[in-house]
Amino acid sequence: MTPPNVESSDVLDVSVLDKYRKRERTGRKNLLSRILDAFLEQSPQHIDQLRTAILDGDSPGIQAAAHTLKSSSANVGAMALSALCKDLEARAKDHNNDGIKEHFAEVEAMYAIVCEFLIQECEALPA
Repeated sequence: MTPPNVESSDVLDVSVLDKYRKRERTGRKNLLSRILDAFLEQSPQHIDQLRTAILDGDSPGIQAAAHTLKSSSANVGAMALSALCKDLEARAKDHNNDGIKEHFAEVEAMYAIVCEFLIQECEALPA
């Protein structure tokens, strides 16, 4: 359940989603649906890879998983999540693991909120 004071505009940049909607009107059928479905299906693996790399102290693994999640988050307009992942990626690149588990907890919390909003977006799409 979404925290009470969280607005979708704080979590998602809907202009990114609107670009996909516009492309659908020019012939790219179900583009937004496919992009959102891909994120919702693939991102749990990236979260798991990130969690495992953090627990193992694997800086290259953290960097790779954070980079992938950063990019895919930006692709669906989840800019706050993307920014958190960018910070994790930079910390891993610098081998700075101070507070990284706490930072990952922020990533997980934001990820859960993003998924809720994206599921709502999917449910609002025409069949």
